[in-house]
Amino acid sequence: MAYKLKKAEFETGITFDQSSRFANVYSTEPAMIEKLLTLANERTDVRIVRRDAYGIEVELPKKWCKVSPPRIFSEEEREVSRQRMIEINKAAKSAK
Repeated sequence: MAYKLKKAEFETGITFDQSSRFANVYSTEPAMIEKLLTLANERTDVRIVRRDAYGIEVELPKKWCKVSPPRIFSEEEREVSRQRMIEINKAAKSAK
């Protein structure tokens, strides 16, 4: 019987160095495993390095790895967005 991971044991790790154009991604998260398998099947620049009972490791272009913090909106931008959503909701209700 295979050991089933607990949620606290699901992880994804990304490693790379300056000497290579590629990064290695190892994941035990089911959704990420599916995403990595799909990429490996669809793209020639993604290569499966290994699979084990818990996860998958792939090699992919390092330039795909980035830190992307969420945008910080000003109060004015929030208000414009809020007003836009009010108008969209009004239009949707009147279309019914």
